[in-house]
Amino acid sequence: MEFNELLNQYMDQIPCSAKDLSLTSGISASAISRYRSGQRTPSKEDLQNLSESLCRIAEDNGSEIDPDKLRTSLYASLPNLDVDRVSFTGKFSLLMQTLPINRKQLSEYAGYDPSFLSKILSGDRAPSDFVSFATSISDFTAEFCIREGHLNLLGDLIKENVSDIQEESAISKVLCAWLLAKDGTESREKSEQDAIHSFLKKLDDFDLNDYMKRIHFDKIPTPTSPLRATGNKNYTGIEGMKKAEIEFLKRTSLSSSKEPLWQYSSLPMEELAK
Repeated sequence: MEFNELLNQYMDQIPCSAKDLSLTSGISASAISRYRSGQRTPSKEDLQNLSESLCRIAEDNGSEIDPDKLRTSLYASLPNLDVDRVSFTGKFSLLMQTLPINRKQLSEYAGYDPSFLSKILSGDRAPSDFVSFATSISDFTAEFCIREGHLNLLGDLIKENVSDIQEESAISKVLCAWLLAKDGTESREKSEQDAIHSFLKKLDDFDLNDYMKRIHFDKIPTPTSPLRATGNKNYTGIEGMKKAEIEFLKRTSLSSSKEPLWQYSSLPMEELAK
C-alpha cells in the first residue's frame, strides 16, 4: 500500500482530522494535504513527526491502533528515506547538462510526464520511488551512451571507466549506484556550516561606528526645514507618488495662497521633476 493510502487509512481509523494532525505535528496543513493526495512524500523528519503525532492522537482518542505497527507500516511504505534528495537532484541535473539527452525521449522511456521530469530537475518535486526512477534513468542513459558513443563523457562524469564495461546492464548499475550514493553529503554540510560560521564571524567583527566614519555619514547635511507642518500629507508607493505629484501641481498652479509649499521624498527630486 502506498504511503498516502496508509496515511488516509490511519486518519480515518483513529479518527484524526487534517487540522488536528497539523497542530500536533507542526507540519503545515497544505503539506499534509499533498501527502494525503500522493502529490508529495514526507522527508524522514516529517515522517517521524507524523508517526508520533498519529500515535499521540490515537492514544488521546482511545483508539486501539497498535502504535508500533503504525510506525513500521508508514516507514515501510517509503523505502527511499535514506536517499539524499539534494544530492540526487544535483547529480541528475549534472547528468542532463553533461550528456545531450533528449528530455522527451527520456520521459517516454521512463514513463514520466516531461513537466514532472522538469520539476524533479529543479528540485520542486521528488520521485515517489527514487530507486525505480534512478534505474529507469540509468537504463536509458546506458543505452544512449553506447548507441551515441558518449561512454567517455559518462565515465568522466561519474569517475568510472565505463568504456571497459561491455554490458549495458552493468553500465546502468554503476550509474544508478552513483545517482543514489550519498557521497559528498558530509562535505557539503561542512561547507554550509563553514559559510555560516564565516558570516557570523564577519558580523561580529563589523564595526558600525568605523563604517559610518569611513562613508562620512556624520558629515551628511540634514534639512533645516520642518519635516512636519500643519496640513502635511504623506504618500507611499508608486500610486502614492503619482497622487503627491498631482497634489503638488494643484497647490502650485491653482491655489491663490502665497504660503511656502514643501515637498520631501526618498527619491531624488530630479526624478520627481521629470
